[in-house]
Amino acid sequence: MKKKRHVLLLEVLIALAIVTLCILPLLHPHVAILSEEKSFVREIELDRLVGLIHSDMLVEQFYRENIQWWTIEQDQPIEITDDRLDKLGFRGSYSFKRKLRKSKMEDGMYLHNLVSVIYAFTPTQGGDPLSYSYDLYVTRNIVGEKEDKDRSDNNDKSEKKNEQT
Repeated sequence: MKKKRHVLLLEVLIALAIVTLCILPLLHPHVAILSEEKSFVREIELDRLVGLIHSDMLVEQFYRENIQWWTIEQDQPIEITDDRLDKLGFRGSYSFKRKLRKSKMEDGMYLHNLVSVIYAFTPTQGGDPLSYSYDLYVTRNIVGEKEDKDRSDNNDKSEKKNEQT
C-alpha cells in the first residue's frame, strides 16, 4: 500500500511565487497605461481650466477695464489664485508681453496693441512645467485717458478751493 504524501506549505508558497512572477510582466503595461492616462486627463483638465480662467478672469477684466495699463507694461508674472488649480495639483501665473504696437490718428489718439498673455503652470509634485499663450488685441485711447486725468485733476483743484472758502 502506498502512502499518501501531503503538500507541504513550502511547496505551495513556491508555486504561488512562480505564478506571481509570471503574472507581473502581464500587468505592468496595464499599470503604465493607467498612469499615463491619469496624467493625460490631468493635462486636459488643466487645458480646459486655462481656457476658463482666460475667458472669465482676463477677458472680462479687459472688457470692464479693470486691468491697468502699467500691469501690461511691467511684464512680470502675476500669480493665479484659483482653488480648481490646487485640486489639479498645479500652481500657475500669467504675464503679459506686448508683441505689436501701432498708433492711429483719427478722432483721437489710439494705440493698437497685440498683447500676448502667457500662462505658466508648474506641478506641485514635480514634473514638467506647462505653458499656454493667448493673443489679445487691445486698443488704448490716449486722448481719453488724458481727458479723464485732466478732469480728475480739475475736480481735485475745485474741491480744494471749496474747502478753502
